[in-house]
Amino acid sequence: MQVNPLYTVITSLLIGMCCIQCTLDEGSPGTTDPALTLQVNPELSLIKLSWTPVKVSGFKEYVILQSSGDIPNSPTPTVDQEVTVLTRINMVNDTTFSTTNILFSPTSCYKLYCKVDDRFMYSSTVCIQQTMTVIPGFNDRADHAPGLEQIALFDRSNFKLTAFTDEDGTIYKSIPENNLSFPQLDLSTYQGTNRLFSFDLSFAQVRKYSFPDLTLLKQQFLGESILGGLAWNNFVFVVLQSTNSGFQVLNAETLGYIDTEPGLAGSRNIAVFEGDPIIVLEIGDVAINRYEVNSLGKVIHTDQFPANLFQPGTQNTCDINNEFYIGGRLSTIVNKDAEIITSLESGANVFSQMCRFSLDGTKAAVIVTDFNVVNLDLFDISNLPVATKLKTFSLPNATYADLYFKDNVIHVIGVNFNSSSPQTFFLKLPI
Repeated sequence: MQVNPLYTVITSLLIGMCCIQCTLDEGSPGTTDPALTLQVNPELSLIKLSWTPVKVSGFKEYVILQSSGDIPNSPTPTVDQEVTVLTRINMVNDTTFSTTNILFSPTSCYKLYCKVDDRFMYSSTVCIQQTMTVIPGFNDRADHAPGLEQIALFDRSNFKLTAFTDEDGTIYKSIPENNLSFPQLDLSTYQGTNRLFSFDLSFAQVRKYSFPDLTLLKQQFLGESILGGLAWNNFVFVVLQSTNSGFQVLNAETLGYIDTEPGLAGSRNIAVFEGDPIIVLEIGDVAINRYEVNSLGKVIHTDQFPANLFQPGTQNTCDINNEFYIGGRLSTIVNKDAEIITSLESGANVFSQMCRFSLDGTKAAVIVTDFNVVNLDLFDISNLPVATKLKTFSLPNATYADLYFKDNVIHVIGVNFNSSSPQTFFLKLPI
């Protein structure tokens, strides 16, 4: 009997379509049961999402939805005022994502969608309960010091200076402080004494407090707008908006003048490196001044080097360790010889809000904004100039006050608004 060729073609097509459908390991097409399984595991302030990669032809992307309540099952991802897109991933084997409670809700819910050709598979909604330390006030100015239990906060909406214990989330002491407006805080310990300096960018004054008792010890009006300051042992180095004395050395005990230099123009940071003489870098957009300062606080030699640092922020946004400075829009690392080593971030729309070295100097953490997306990037910098990105954490879209490493945990302090009321939140992310 002769077989009709058309029958053979149709039979082959039907078999092929069945095989295509059978490549889905996560469920049968057309079923109303969730085809994907989403795992959600909280650790400190971190929320880890993970799932098994789909084994399917026609993969397009994963879409993770988030909400403060249950997310209804829908043939396609539905976004509204209650449900938003947390992230989209277009690599089939990228099956993990780390975030924080960016909704600031007691309950956080997540649902995973996977687009295959022109249809979607999805998971059940997974919800978790997670607590977050939150205090009222717009504490967007903060600082920490290694070995101290308390951190310093300044609430610019209520004009309060606070010593806050980050371990248990309690206020050690808080005082009204109407003499500060837009301060940069600098907390340190010298010869067993804790001291807190404020460099007010509006009032052109330096104030010194005991810490954590917050007793005012000294104050000095400098007569020019302060762009930043840094206390280092028995000296305080200050940069001002001045054409004649833009760089100044003060006595840390009395806040009296010791020496001045013309300094650079525009925004800049200070980096100090121990030695004899002390090396102080004044780091600007297009140049770096390198000062040699003797044991009396006198500048004995000055060099200037060209640089392209890309918008150094206020002093609290950068960091220094024994060997390097890190700061600027792209988190640029500079050594004590004023040589640019590398930049950790890149991109036309990228801006580093804040960057910090780990205590052992092998890692760096950067809070970086790209358009409206805010992440914390963790880098291995143990083999500079090579820097390797280890992790990325999704952060709330907020203003950040401080960032520091402590006990193998990254601590993050930020401020945002709950309805119309400012609040300060504290995150702890495992390294």
